[in-house]
Amino acid sequence: MRIRGLRKSYQVSGRCLEVLKGLDLDLADEGITVVLGRSGCGKTTLLRLIAGLETADWGEITGGEMTDPGKIGVIFQEPRLMPWLTVEKNILFGVKKKRQDRETLSYLLALTGLIGFEKARPFQLSGGMQQRVALARALAYEPDFLLMDEPFAALDYFTRAQMQQELLRIHQKENKGILFVTHSIEEALTLGTKIVILENGICGKSYDLGDVAFPRDLLSEEMLSRKRELILRIEEYCQ
Repeated sequence: MRIRGLRKSYQVSGRCLEVLKGLDLDLADEGITVVLGRSGCGKTTLLRLIAGLETADWGEITGGEMTDPGKIGVIFQEPRLMPWLTVEKNILFGVKKKRQDRETLSYLLALTGLIGFEKARPFQLSGGMQQRVALARALAYEPDFLLMDEPFAALDYFTRAQMQQELLRIHQKENKGILFVTHSIEEALTLGTKIVILENGICGKSYDLGDVAFPRDLLSEEMLSRKRELILRIEEYCQ
């Protein structure tokens, strides 16, 4: 996916607030690109524009050599499940290939560790389990690319760490491109094959971590060095 010259502004209290200011970004169709930035820097706006939930003031989003970026699956900060539907019905919500429903469901339940919870309703699930359902629902759409907007931010430390490793396992199996938004440096280092810092409405410096194997030891000398570099870079933006 290729993003060029993306601009987006909002009218707030009678003044124009420019959130994205000519943003350029290339997203690989494999790997996990993490957009890292502080709250309010435009991360969610970027995802909403890519997903087609909002319209840009200027710029283009294409599928590289193709004008169409393809099918986009979105996972929000909250699971946004239908409370009156069971797990299996939430997963298959919107799936049109009815003859393949059972096969798709069985595969996704196994992939996301939800076997045995097919008939459960959202209120009976933990936060981590609800996000598993949200991920399975996004995958049932058979997207070409996944957008994830801080999906683990509301989880406790232990559940968040578990879900990060689950995402890496699922990504290895599905091999879909992912754009993952977070304000956590540790999460970015845990998941990212590429980290891009979003600040002042544009994508600043990027870091290629494609050569760093998973799972990653964030206490290793190499990862601590990378964390220090990211912190210093972000501090520069904040000055």
